[in-house]
Amino acid sequence: MEYVNIIEQNILSLQRFENFLKDNRQNIVFMCVGNSDVWYDCFGPIVGSLLKRKYNISNYVYGSIERDIRQSNLNLYIDWIQKKHFDSQIVVIDAAVSKKSSNTGLVFKSGSIKCAYYSSDSKKIGDYSVMLPISESIDYVCVVEKAILLCDIITKYIKM
Repeated sequence: MEYVNIIEQNILSLQRFENFLKDNRQNIVFMCVGNSDVWYDCFGPIVGSLLKRKYNISNYVYGSIERDIRQSNLNLYIDWIQKKHFDSQIVVIDAAVSKKSSNTGLVFKSGSIKCAYYSSDSKKIGDYSVMLPISESIDYVCVVEKAILLCDIITKYIKM
């Protein structure tokens, strides 16, 4: 889970993210990071499980409720994904602690991010990222709703 301190020039609009999905749909790998046992860090695993089971996309999806990508195995997954999918576009999906209690929208960002933000040895990964800012004003129901929304957006363009 990354601490959100977004640099404005890296934020993508939803339209630019949708265009990226449409243009690269066959060459995208999704890395869904988080701990499914912790409600404020389960966004990534929920998205991964939905993409695999409900939406049944053909792209590679790493991370789910059954197989979390969390701090303890993060670097192993990063190494594996970078070796196996060296020519693919990697989209990282993660929750992010936010100072702003009013921001419950999805944040689309270009460039790599450091997952497990508080870990001193975690590596950066990704060509794009989708983060859900987490603050006191968000609850589990909102996390699930945002996960479903993101999956709807992804599958609309991946399955064209």
